[in-house]
Amino acid sequence: MAPVRTRFAPSPTGSLHVGGVRTALYCWLYARKTGGQFLLRIEDTDQIRSTDEATRGIVRDLQWVGLDWDEGPVVGGSVGPYLQSERLPIYDAHLAPLLASGAAYEAWDERSELDRLRKEAEARKETFLYRRRQVTEAQIAAWKAEGRKPVVRLAMRPGPVVVQDEVLGEVIVPGEQLDDLVLRKADGFPTYHFAVVVDDHSMAVDLVLRGQEHLMNTHKHQGIYEAFGWRHPRVGHLPLIDNQKGVKLSKREKAQTAREAARQRLQVEPGWRPLTTTPEAFLAFVDKKTDAVGTAEAIAAALDVSLPLIEVMDYRKAGYVPEALLNYLLLLGWHAPGDRELYTLDEAVEAFDLDRVNKKSARFDPVKLR
Repeated sequence: MAPVRTRFAPSPTGSLHVGGVRTALYCWLYARKTGGQFLLRIEDTDQIRSTDEATRGIVRDLQWVGLDWDEGPVVGGSVGPYLQSERLPIYDAHLAPLLASGAAYEAWDERSELDRLRKEAEARKETFLYRRRQVTEAQIAAWKAEGRKPVVRLAMRPGPVVVQDEVLGEVIVPGEQLDDLVLRKADGFPTYHFAVVVDDHSMAVDLVLRGQEHLMNTHKHQGIYEAFGWRHPRVGHLPLIDNQKGVKLSKREKAQTAREAARQRLQVEPGWRPLTTTPEAFLAFVDKKTDAVGTAEAIAAALDVSLPLIEVMDYRKAGYVPEALLNYLLLLGWHAPGDRELYTLDEAVEAFDLDRVNKKSARFDPVKLR
C-alpha cells in the first residue's frame, strides 16, 4: 500500500467536537497504516467567528487524546503556513489564472439584489441558483466609483458531477443543481470552498475524510479542481453521529439544556440571572440570539445543572481517560472484525480499513463510553 497523506482541517470557531476527533482519528489511522503523513490545518478564514483561543484549544485537545501530526501548527512543515489566514497571497495567486481564462468572474451584486432574486425564484417555486449576469463596463465603472466591491465566482460547467466516494460509492449531482459558487468574498478573503481546494492540492493531500454533512460540498469542489485541471484527491464521507434521540449530536444541546433551566428559573424569579454574566448576554442567550458556551456554563453552575458532554474539553474536565474516548470513537462508525471492542492505537492502525466504515449514522451511547 502506497503512503497516503491525510489531513484534519477544523475551523477554530469553537471547541473541538467529538465528531471532529473521530474524523481526525480515522485520518490519523489511515496515514499511519500506509506509512504516510497526517497533517493538521486550521481553516480560519471566517474573520468574525474564528479565534486564537479556539485554535489553541484544538491543538491542546488533539494533544490530550494522543493524536500527533507530522505537519501543521507547532511542528511546522514544508508546505505551510498551516493557518489559512496566513495563506492569502497563495489564494490570490491561484485566483488570477481562473479570472484570466474566464473560468471565474467578478460578480457585483449586493445582498439586497441577491435577496430580491431569491424571492423572485421562490415566487416561481424554483430553487435560486446564481448564474453570470450580463453587465456593461459603464455599470461596473459606476459601482467602482461608489466603492462597491465584487465577489469572484466560479462559472460552473453544465452536465452531471460525479464523485466516487470511498465510503458511499458513486454519488451524482446534476449540474443544474449547482450554482456559480463564490470563490473570494468582497472582503478579499477566500471562501471555504476555494481555500480548501487550493490547500489540499498544494499540500499534496491524497485522501480527504470528513463528515457526510460535507458531501454536497464535494461536488462544488470538483468544479474547482476541473477549472484548474488538477487531480481530485480520493474522498470519503463518514457517517453522522446522533444522540440517543436519533438527532445529530450538536454543541447546541448544551445551550438548549441551559436555556430551558434558565427559563424555568425565570418563571419563579423573573429578575434572576447568573452573577457571572451581563444582563445583555444573559437575555440574548435566553432569547436564542446566541448559544455562547460561557453563558451556558454560567447558568449551569448557578443552577447546579449538568450540561451534555459534547466537546472534547467536556470529557477532559470530567476526568475521562483519553484512550477510552478514542477507543469508543473508533467503533462509532467503523465495525471491527469479529466482536472485538478494545484496541490500543497500534492495534487500531493494524485493523483499520475504509471498507469497514459504515454508511448509516452512528448513535452515541454515553453509558457504553463510561
